[in-house]
Amino acid sequence: MKKMVALILLAGLAFSATAGAELKIGYVDVRRVLIESNAGKQFQAAAEKAGKEKQGMFAAEEKKLQALKETYEKDQLTYTEAQKRSKQRDLQDKYQALQDSVSDTQKEFRQKEGEFTSKALKDIRMAIADVAKEEKTTLVLGKDEMSVLYSEEGMDLTAKVLQKYNTKFPVK
Repeated sequence: MKKMVALILLAGLAFSATAGAELKIGYVDVRRVLIESNAGKQFQAAAEKAGKEKQGMFAAEEKKLQALKETYEKDQLTYTEAQKRSKQRDLQDKYQALQDSVSDTQKEFRQKEGEFTSKALKDIRMAIADVAKEEKTTLVLGKDEMSVLYSEEGMDLTAKVLQKYNTKFPVK
């Protein structure tokens, strides 16, 4: 449906171009702007740092649980049946708590990434509008969304949008 609307829009613009108005079309690789922008690089670096810290914590906790498991396996012959069940349940609960913690952390990272992306896309759209006005561009397509199959070099506004985004929305 989106492609159909885009094709109709392009046809209408092409018709108006033949009627005297100049048609200038550009495209932007929004994903590239998101990744290569200062804000994107800062977010990625912070996420990687936090991820490594959490991964270290989880590895240490898993090591502790492995030591508890080995102690249990070594000493299980000296336990009564009730003690065995209790220790097994305790180990299972601790492993489950670790898995829950890992899952919660992953969910938290995805949420933070979604929040960053949502805000960044709003800002990128403003930067695209600024560049389009400066370049007197009639239509700007998203490189990934509209499947740009061919374009001349001069039509790619990505670098200009990236520069405008970094300038207009500096990293704090």
